[in-house]
Amino acid sequence: MRKYLLILMALNLLGCSKQLGEQSGFSVFKSLRTGYQIMEFVSSCSSPVWKEHKWQAFSKELRSRGLSLADGSNTTIGNNTISTLPNSKIFSSPSGREIVLVEYFERDSIMENRWKEVWESIGMHSGIQNRLLGKYYLKLEDSFPISLNATFRNDAYIFNFKHELSFLNMEPKTWNSQEIEEFSEALRSLNENIKLLASYFIHEKDKIYYPLHDRVLNAQERLVGFVDFWTEVKYNFAFFDQVPDLDWDEVLLEYIPHFQKDQSNSEYYKLLSEVCALLNDGHTDIYPPSLLTSKLGQVPIELSAFEDGIFLTNFDTSYQSTLQLGYELIKVENEPISKYMERNILPYISASTDYIKLNKALLAVIEGENGTNLNMTFRNQEGVDVPFSAQMRKGNVNWVKEEQDWNLTSYKKQEGVGILTLNSFGNQRVVDQFESYLDSLVSIDRLVIDLRDNGGGNSGFGYQILDYFSDQPIITSKWQTREHKAAFKAWGDGIKEPIASLSEWEIEAKLTYEENFWYEASPDTLISTKDQLKNLEVMILIGNNTASAAEDFLIAAESIALGKTMGDFTFGSTGQPMFIRLPGGGSARICTKKDTYPNGKEFVGYGIQPDVVLKESIDNVLSGEDVVLQKAIELLNE
Repeated sequence: MRKYLLILMALNLLGCSKQLGEQSGFSVFKSLRTGYQIMEFVSSCSSPVWKEHKWQAFSKELRSRGLSLADGSNTTIGNNTISTLPNSKIFSSPSGREIVLVEYFERDSIMENRWKEVWESIGMHSGIQNRLLGKYYLKLEDSFPISLNATFRNDAYIFNFKHELSFLNMEPKTWNSQEIEEFSEALRSLNENIKLLASYFIHEKDKIYYPLHDRVLNAQERLVGFVDFWTEVKYNFAFFDQVPDLDWDEVLLEYIPHFQKDQSNSEYYKLLSEVCALLNDGHTDIYPPSLLTSKLGQVPIELSAFEDGIFLTNFDTSYQSTLQLGYELIKVENEPISKYMERNILPYISASTDYIKLNKALLAVIEGENGTNLNMTFRNQEGVDVPFSAQMRKGNVNWVKEEQDWNLTSYKKQEGVGILTLNSFGNQRVVDQFESYLDSLVSIDRLVIDLRDNGGGNSGFGYQILDYFSDQPIITSKWQTREHKAAFKAWGDGIKEPIASLSEWEIEAKLTYEENFWYEASPDTLISTKDQLKNLEVMILIGNNTASAAEDFLIAAESIALGKTMGDFTFGSTGQPMFIRLPGGGSARICTKKDTYPNGKEFVGYGIQPDVVLKESIDNVLSGEDVVLQKAIELLNE
């Protein structure tokens, strides 16, 4: 089985014009995260109807901090000057080095145009950004003073906070202690101003979702988060049929006392993960606040599961005197690995299939609080046990076996066969890059499409690529989602007759009362418009990491008989997740959509079985031999 890779794609992207470095343990970039989290929280909340007395109170608070309402037809975003709007309010310090801008909008269209102007005015920067919400950043340009900034929006307002620094050193890596102190004070001041904003510009009910920092959630907050998650699952989760022995109402009664007990924030989110894992779904997850995940480290080794055991497939060079590739993992903390995972890891893992749950567990085994030790026992090729102890840590890893660079797509020719690798359907670039290979693709007659590390994205991008391989209609998956109408549930309470004797509306009422009425969508039929590659002989490689939109691609590909599949079972999970907030800045996603083959055949919870099952062995992985690709080429060349 191929090594299980998790590529976490977050919205928090680093946009750098100059690298932010570290000095004496001080990280400029890491120091921006706290403010970014507060900014992101304000952006995610809807604003209450503005009251004049609140505005006056907010203005008074800013004045107490040395910021007064200023007049002017212009303001600065980044280092660019833009005109103010009639609804703009600008607060400035006497020196003009500290500025707060607040703009209110009654119409979405006007706000969208203004946001585009503001976004483009920021220019090159160093910091953290979310394209939909805003940026928290430094401006480092030789012809302007250094400034710390937060530019963001919510549903009705655009905000800009700016704090200029007095020194001119444009290289944070070389800042001295005095410069770091000034930066830190500016950071504290800017964050305090955003916190003040949060106290006036969000609803009281939203404050439970404020980023944790040093706050411990109380019993009421913990219970609200659990009940919110439980309720959304009860009415929207698409795969209760996959867990027929789970009584979700009983889960509520069983776990309420657990959430009411005194516990740390980490213990709370672990308990939520335990509840979520009961659903056995790969598109339903708990995401703890970043404050908690930032405390985690890993032992820099890689473990992979094969049919004959769990083996070491890579590790940091600092362990070379103790470890060798191919050692089998026998124990963790002096307990057999299977029992250790069953007791400490697997109850908290959400996955639709057992083999994906195991793959995720192998990542979780080597993760824990940064700085803590993990004790393991390996067995070498001679059958001798090798004790190993290492510390959870962060930072760069020097792998013994060089890791391959991840690319969105690639194309090469090997033994007369084209090899097209598609590692994601995450954005339009995958289609653009595929189309850049067309001149090469039309010149061959045999092609391998490698989807083994394609974790999904947007099914539409995969369908655009499929369009080139057929002149026949492409049939996509069929889907359904639960439908709830309150009045029908009330009517259904009194309907006791069997469904076969009921009218159409009575059936809907009865099923709604039983929480089992579904909206069903027929498969889409996509008319092919580009068929340049329809005559290619194709083999598709799949595996455990072939997930979500990549599985949708396989279902559509089967409708046009694109080619045989080879490798291992796919991830076995797709659907449309809905996201909800959790107390302290965490979140959850819940799968609301059930996808099947056009004929109703299910693959979620099972994985798509390849036409030719061929799993990798530990020997294949250690030698670097790609037996699946080699076999595909061999079959295509017969």
